[in-house]
Formats: sequence, C-alpha cells, structure tokens
Amino acid sequence: MITGSSELLGMQLPDSPDTYVAGISGRSIPAYKGQLKLRIQGEEFEARCLFTKSDRTPFLLGRIDVFSLFDIRFDGHNGQIILEKVP
Repeated sequence: MITGSSELLGMQLPDSPDTYVAGISGRSIPAYKGQLKLRIQGEEFEARCLFTKSDRTPFLLGRIDVFSLFDIRFDGHNGQIILEKVP
C-alpha cells in the first residue's frame, strides 16, 4: 500500500472518504482508495494506494504490490534504500 497526498499529485478526491488512517501521532485522518502506475528498475506495475487531502502526508511504500516484487535493503551507512527485483 502506498500512502501520499493527493494535492501533490494534482488529484481531485470525492467528498466522502473510503477509510481513515492514523500515523505516529495517533490522530485519524480521512483517506481515499486509488491506484498509481509505478516504474522501479524498469518494472512497470500498478500499486494500490491511499490518498489524503493533507500536504503533510509523507509518501510511504508498503508491503502490498511493492514489497512482493522487490527485496528491500536499508543501508544506513550510505543513507540508501536499495530495491532489488525478486527473481
């Protein structure tokens, strides 16, 4: 699942939310279901996502549709997140 601000993508959202999500603060905000077309390392695919109307919502990658296609390695020493296609 991917979460991010619809405003940053120029998207219009319906008046009624599909669900509510909460972050680290624990405060709940309305969210809207959608899809994005992504391309990572030449692999193009559609990923299910949630959008919010807040411009403070960070873009987050989740397990659904992304982690099933890529192994993820966090390299704290070099400040990198490395995605490798699952064979």
